[in-house]
Amino acid sequence: MRRFTLVEVIAVTVIMAMLAAVAVATLRDTPPNLAMGKAVDGFALLCGQARVRAMETGTDCSVVFGGERRFYAAQDGKELGFEWSIPDKFGFDPGKAEAGEELFRFFPDGGAAGNATLILKYEDLARKLYISPLTGMLEADDEAE
Repeated sequence: MRRFTLVEVIAVTVIMAMLAAVAVATLRDTPPNLAMGKAVDGFALLCGQARVRAMETGTDCSVVFGGERRFYAAQDGKELGFEWSIPDKFGFDPGKAEAGEELFRFFPDGGAAGNATLILKYEDLARKLYISPLTGMLEADDEAE
């Protein structure tokens, strides 16, 4: 009858520990601040794509509230294929915006206009997103609940 060597037992133990670590990391929820940061980055990317498109083409480009939980970039009333959806488990307040309404407009000089604000909520965090008219960049401030 053959028995296991100490090296074989240690190897199997290490492999099982690594699998357990991967399982725990996979099953653990994303921390709220990380989830919020990821969502803000996604919306900032959409706004950045619209801004760059306006500067490249020399034509205004808009970020439009598409209704439900969707936002998209548009130029001359046509969708450009850049879009972002609010992640599951997030709450949001689009302010007075209605479906199909322009939130922000980006100009060929890199500037922007739009007085809309979007408030994202996740667990006990809330961020107010708006566009700086001077820089054309998305700003995100912590919002007190």
